Amino acid sequence: MLSHRTLYLHALSVAATFNRDDSGVELHTIPLFHANGWGRPQASTMMGLKQVMVAALRNPPPSSG
Repeated sequence: MLSHRTLYLHALSVAATFNRDDSGVELHTIPLFHANGWGRPQASTMMGLKQVMVAALRNPPPSSG
């Protein structure tokens, strides 16, 4: 079960793993529900990083021509 405590402790461990300064930028390229994305947004916020999230990739509408 996820609680605020588990999210906080996990974000602390992720933040301790990655050495970044506060001028870094975190580019989220994987889904945040994926195992590699767990804790990254919380840890990035905790470390004061700028976060960039990629919009959903969609197929363009077919051209009518």
